[in-house]
Amino acid sequence: MRTTTPTALTHRKPSEQQTGLGTSSEEVKDWLHPVMHTGDQLARYRLFAMTGILIAMAFFFVTRSPLPEFFEAESGYYHQWSAMRAQLGNHSDPATLRILEHLHFYDLPMRYVVSWEGLGYVLAWNLWREYCVWEGAGSADTTASNHGLSMWYFRPYGAIDPDVRNPTKWNFDVLESVPFPESMVQDSADLLRNHAGEIRREFETSLESRMTAHPDAKTEVDAGHWDWNFLYGTTGKNQDVCSRAPITHGVIQQLPVTYNYGFVFFSKLAPGTHINAHTGSTNLRIRLHLGIRIPEEKGYTATIRVGSQHQAWRQDDVLVFDDAFEHEIRYDGKSERVVLIVDLWHPDVTTQERELLSYQGFGPFGTKGTTKRKLD
Repeated sequence: MRTTTPTALTHRKPSEQQTGLGTSSEEVKDWLHPVMHTGDQLARYRLFAMTGILIAMAFFFVTRSPLPEFFEAESGYYHQWSAMRAQLGNHSDPATLRILEHLHFYDLPMRYVVSWEGLGYVLAWNLWREYCVWEGAGSADTTASNHGLSMWYFRPYGAIDPDVRNPTKWNFDVLESVPFPESMVQDSADLLRNHAGEIRREFETSLESRMTAHPDAKTEVDAGHWDWNFLYGTTGKNQDVCSRAPITHGVIQQLPVTYNYGFVFFSKLAPGTHINAHTGSTNLRIRLHLGIRIPEEKGYTATIRVGSQHQAWRQDDVLVFDDAFEHEIRYDGKSERVVLIVDLWHPDVTTQERELLSYQGFGPFGTKGTTKRKLD
């Protein structure tokens, strides 16, 4: 007669019994046993390999990703963001509120930019650009690259209707303008005209021999040569040039120049130069061209196209235009053309708004590094 041996029951201590929240340590050991304590070497190697890969990925993500640089003190985007958040923190001030609601950093309104959600968005954009293939994030910001800069965030320029303003970086959407708005800055234009002769002589004796290729010529010129010599540029004041041209510098200091969002420089075009259609970085400014050397040639008049309109330069006169509109130059004169370019505040930007927007962190905002524009 066969007898059977009753199956032994395993009695667990309370600490070993399974609960609804997890698995007992004995069961974990039982689960790992085939991997760690049997001859299944392949399974063990797989576990070790997966662990190593995860550790390597974590190390790479922390050391090679944009995260450390993004949060780096002084030079990281987080430092810029927190300073900007403080600058625009007075929500009872009408000027601050208008900037928060109507000023756009590329496609992002400033109210969103200085929010925690906006900070997260820019961080995610950097991670996406670093690790993913995406045309928008991977495309170069030509203005930044031409001037030796790199950006924490940008949107590539996209051409639209030339008669619609389309600034590439800073768009204050409450400002009105037209392609050639001379009446908006008449007093400033008259001041430049009155000093045209002095400025021309100073350029010819002290600065013309020191002209160099304009940085934007790398991407905006497809024929000819475009040279410049700047008093104020992306890094702010050029002390050497200002010292060499004290009369010009003195006149500039009498004008409402927007140093954070504009330039002051002498611009020279060689015959046959074509500056491609493009728009400026902001509509916060109005641009003035003082004619320093404008050739008078029979059968040819040098002009600039702004939007769908054309206007000619004249010797010792001032041409005023809004470079937030698409503009283009085809210069076919027989000798060089030289102008002094000066960027002024758009007159509808209020005094209080100018004070806020003149904060040194605004001009280079979104640019990697610690560079700030050197102002007077």
